[in-house]
Amino acid sequence: RGEAVDKAVRLASLHAEKTAPAINPTHAERPWSLEIKGYPFDLVGRIDIQESDGIRDTKTSGKTPGADCAEKSLQLKAYALAVSRIDGRMPARVALDYLIDAATPKAKSFSHQPDDEDFRIVLARVQIIAAAMQAGIFVPVEPDHWCCSAKWCGYYESCRYARRPKQFAAA
Repeated sequence: RGEAVDKAVRLASLHAEKTAPAINPTHAERPWSLEIKGYPFDLVGRIDIQESDGIRDTKTSGKTPGADCAEKSLQLKAYALAVSRIDGRMPARVALDYLIDAATPKAKSFSHQPDDEDFRIVLARVQIIAAAMQAGIFVPVEPDHWCCSAKWCGYYESCRYARRPKQFAAA
């Protein structure tokens, strides 16, 4: 518990000193909902920080992510789609602000300029997820996803997609 408190204080201080001064929010924790015609559900979310020219999300990590993490982020693609539909204009950029808890903690931002290709990707995933839901199919997360572990997933021990250590018989 003490280590968790120390980490929280360390990263909060890092955010206050390095990341927060560059943020100019117009919205914080902005909820959104998009009706997708022809689907039995809406696409919903909550944007952490919206600025006049873009969207930001803060993440923590023990190591520096790849330079293309903002470009690959499905979360940011969905946020950009929501903002473009609700506000009537494409955000100029989306960004991930990482607080990296390494030997020497550091803050690093990664940005991407969203486009229609990002929206195509989100909608293609919505389409396949809707089809899987209607068919009663469970689609597992990627094996390297943070929640795919015994620590975070309540179904890990019974999941056929989870990798478990090999069992060795005693000699």
